[in-house]
Amino acid sequence: EFLAAIEAVKECKEAGLVKEVGMCNCSTKHIEVAINNGLRPAVVQNKYSLYDRAAERGNNRKDHDPSNPKKGNKNMVLQYCAKEGIPFAPYGALGGNSARNGKLDLIRDFPLVQAMAEKKGVSAHALVLAAMRHKWPHIVHIAGARTIEHVRDIASVVPKIRFTKQELAVIDGLKPAK
Repeated sequence: EFLAAIEAVKECKEAGLVKEVGMCNCSTKHIEVAINNGLRPAVVQNKYSLYDRAAERGNNRKDHDPSNPKKGNKNMVLQYCAKEGIPFAPYGALGGNSARNGKLDLIRDFPLVQAMAEKKGVSAHALVLAAMRHKWPHIVHIAGARTIEHVRDIASVVPKIRFTKQELAVIDGLKPAK
C-alpha cells in the first residue's frame, strides 16, 4: 500500500507533474523506503516542539518494528533527516492549535524560557525557534503570520540569537510546568 503510493508519486514526478515531493507525519522507515525506491523527499514535516519531542528522541515503544513502515513511529526523524541532508519543517513548533486555543501556553508552561528570553531581550517564541535551529541547522520553520509584529519578530530576531552550551542544555532538558 505505502510502496504503491511511493511508486505513483514517483511516476508523477518523472512525468513532470510535480517538481518536488515532501513527506509529512512519517517515520524514518517511510523516508528510507521512499529513498530506496527512487523518491527522495525535498522536505519532511512532522510535529516537533518543546511539548512533543518524538522527532528527536529515541524509540521506547515495545511494538516498534523498523522493517514495517506501518508499525514505524516518528522517533529520531530529525537525526535521520540531518544524516540524509533533508530539510525538516516542524509543525506545531510553538504549540500549534493547542496554543492558539489556550490549552498550551509557552510562557506559562516553560517559565525558564520566558526568563531566558527576557535576559536576551527577545520574545519567548523567537527564543524557542532559534534554539531549534541552533540544535538542528536543517530545520526550516514555517512561522504562522497572524500579525505583522509576529512576522517581524521571527524574521528579524531568530537568526541573531546566540546560545551558550549551558543555555542549550537547559532548553533541551525542559519539561512543561505542571
